[in-house]
Amino acid sequence: MTTMCALVHWTTTEAAMIEFNVAMEAKTVTQKVFLLKKALGSTFLDPNLQMEREQVRKYLDLVERQTQIEAADSQDKSKLFTDYPKNASLIGQPAIHTLYYSCLYHHDDPTTSQASPQAIKDLCHLNDKQLTWMSIQTLVKQNRWLDIEKALCPRSLLPNLGKTSGYLKANVVPMIHLLRLLHLDNAQPPKDLVCRLCELFPM
Repeated sequence: MTTMCALVHWTTTEAAMIEFNVAMEAKTVTQKVFLLKKALGSTFLDPNLQMEREQVRKYLDLVERQTQIEAADSQDKSKLFTDYPKNASLIGQPAIHTLYYSCLYHHDDPTTSQASPQAIKDLCHLNDKQLTWMSIQTLVKQNRWLDIEKALCPRSLLPNLGKTSGYLKANVVPMIHLLRLLHLDNAQPPKDLVCRLCELFPM
């Protein structure tokens, strides 16, 4: 009996993996989404595949969100997309890349927007540090220094932004990473910002 149950489980697992692989090889996004949903409603219903089912569901949610954002952004003629043209489709990209994309092109979107960084963070179950670091990378790219300070500054000190020294939160993003980023991007931040960074991370 035990052997028979193990055989049935292996057969179901194998069938689920075959369905998933077929979906991943689909030629169009529409077909991929359809096949993933079909797999979730059939072989992945096996109780023994609960963890795998959850992973497939999360991937499906991400692809559907990417598809929505891609469709909307393809109609966007704003200066941001001209200054920083896309070099690849968003659809099918990893979660962290999707967050970077969102921070670059949708940093100022309201949190209720499905394309906003906060919405992507929540969808992909990423953490605050990942969101902050992705935001800072894209803000450096755009030379948005005030917004970088806001991202690093404790909220209680925001009213005194620019008047308080040594307030940047080194525990949010390692300062060595930030300084390296500034160097690699050939960025030219305000001198007072550099001084505050150096106070937190003595060279």
